[in-house]
Amino acid sequence: CGLRGDIAVERGNYDAAIAEYQKALTLSDDQATFVYFNQKLARLYAKMDKGQEAIDCYTAIDMKYPELAGEAEIFL
Repeated sequence: CGLRGDIAVERGNYDAAIAEYQKALTLSDDQATFVYFNQKLARLYAKMDKGQEAIDCYTAIDMKYPELAGEAEIFL
């Protein structure tokens, strides 16, 4: 899913990329995957000028893993 999302981004198909990244999030519940794909989603949303959606992704990380607060790479 993640690789398909990356390919979709490269092709400019952002909606498909979002769907693939979200699918990747549902297939795994470990911390690294959750953070990684939420960051990918946030960067993509920011690129699409969807700031609130990007913020929501970072908020999801902070809510689920508060011990990581401030460690996520923010690209808004």
